[in-house]
Amino acid sequence: MKSKVCVLGAGHWGMALASVLANNQIVSVWARDNEEINRINTLHKSKYYPESHTFSNLIKADSNLDDCLQESEYIIISTPVKAIDSLVPYIQRHKRKYVITCKGLYQGNVLSEYIARYADPENIAVLSGPSFSDEIVSEKATAVVVASENDHLAKEIQEIFHTSYFRPYTSGDIKGVQLCGSLKNVYAIAAGMTDKLCASSNMKSALLTRALAELRKVVLINGGQIETLLGLAGLGDLMLTCHSIKSRNYAFGYNYSGNINTNITTEGIFTANEICALAKRSNVEMPIAEAVYDILYNGYSFFEKVETLMGRSLKDETTY
Repeated sequence: MKSKVCVLGAGHWGMALASVLANNQIVSVWARDNEEINRINTLHKSKYYPESHTFSNLIKADSNLDDCLQESEYIIISTPVKAIDSLVPYIQRHKRKYVITCKGLYQGNVLSEYIARYADPENIAVLSGPSFSDEIVSEKATAVVVASENDHLAKEIQEIFHTSYFRPYTSGDIKGVQLCGSLKNVYAIAAGMTDKLCASSNMKSALLTRALAELRKVVLINGGQIETLLGLAGLGDLMLTCHSIKSRNYAFGYNYSGNINTNITTEGIFTANEICALAKRSNVEMPIAEAVYDILYNGYSFFEKVETLMGRSLKDETTY
């Protein structure tokens, strides 16, 4: 029996989504590591999760990407954002329905716009929202958003992901959902730094509130909706990511020592660069995102940027 759904990526996130999908169907998972493929197929284990956890035997791993795409109707993209370009030749060959679940910007675009160069926009959806992979695998109640320009496709994806513990809502705001999901990683880095270096509840509250204001500016000016900002993909994901050491971006900020390891999957590192370019093109001020960029790439200290932020010209809170 062939799988209806293929997950690209056998990391934390890919295996978590595969575990949800395996409640309803056979799922193929594309992986590069032959040892990991064998572990998934024979032991039903993953190196990213405790040895005590066993995955469904309906999850089948494969190293042949063409075969995975050819045999599946829905393709769930769960690779790191920086790997997206390597998928392009395969996406061009296989006209499938694609669901983007990684969060970030690529070459100045939300990922759906980049993928739409090579696939029909009507066949592209995104899945985002407040969701830690280990809690999904443990079947903790989770709510997310599936967004697409194609309402019918969004409802299809909603159905295949829905379980007793995983509840997707639909949205037509595919760009707003992606901007929120990408930018919250930058603010999570700032939140981690704040908690480690200041341990100030006042400062943390101010940071997140003003981060939400920055999100509002860039989402609305790029055609997104206020409902998205205040929903699961916006406020919901921002709150989750900025408060837990389980967030890789928060943990990166919390443990930041002046060095960036580009081999780790911390999307906020790369998004900080992308969002500053987007803000400039959109002609909007994003001082917190720019401060994170300056700390990571221009050698400024955390406290130097706090002083800069606090010393900005005074204004009305509702002035955007």
